[in-house]
Amino acid sequence: MTINTRIIDTKNGKKARVTSDGALVVSVIDPTTTLIDELYNTKNKYNFFSAYLGSSGADSGNTSENVNGSSTSQEFYIASHNEYDIYIKKIIIFIEDGTVSIANFGGLSDLSVGWDLYVKEDGNMTYIINKAKTGGDVFAQTGTDQTFGDGNNLNKIINIHGGADANLFTFDFDKYISGGYRIARGSENKIISKVNDNLTGLSDFTVRVFGYITNPLIG
Repeated sequence: MTINTRIIDTKNGKKARVTSDGALVVSVIDPTTTLIDELYNTKNKYNFFSAYLGSSGADSGNTSENVNGSSTSQEFYIASHNEYDIYIKKIIIFIEDGTVSIANFGGLSDLSVGWDLYVKEDGNMTYIINKAKTGGDVFAQTGTDQTFGDGNNLNKIINIHGGADANLFTFDFDKYISGGYRIARGSENKIISKVNDNLTGLSDFTVRVFGYITNPLIG
């Protein structure tokens, strides 16, 4: 008994070719081609994530936090995404000014209120840094994860831009939460930097995170 069949590519409608003696014509393709990637859907489950906290979200709006928050506090944040989870493993805090010292906040003398950095989960706030008024406060509250220099030159990068110096501090989430801090997709969770003083005298002030995102559609 003979069964008539047709093999058709659903993407372009082309039919498989058969020779006069009934042999099916096939092609051998390099398995590194995008055609094979599409066939087996080999997208990454994990993708690298890097972003600055911004006034409108990750890398969005103003990402320089040298603003005036003395009358009305100003917030910079990274919120959840609707399609993927965000895992934050490290935070980089960068304070640049003409002259910086661990005894000051950049080149500014002790702040009046202090700078806050915290995570918001299910409506609850957990502070990473609470009311830091000097670079020393930032250094102490980040757990001294990365240390270089000493004295007033502690964690100081000299002559980083046109004669300006900078303080650099880090916080390693992975030391406290295995895999990093998770901002679940579609949730209200976020990481927030809150400026409560006038920081316009600083040359620059940024908070950047490194981590990864996960694609929930890939097992």
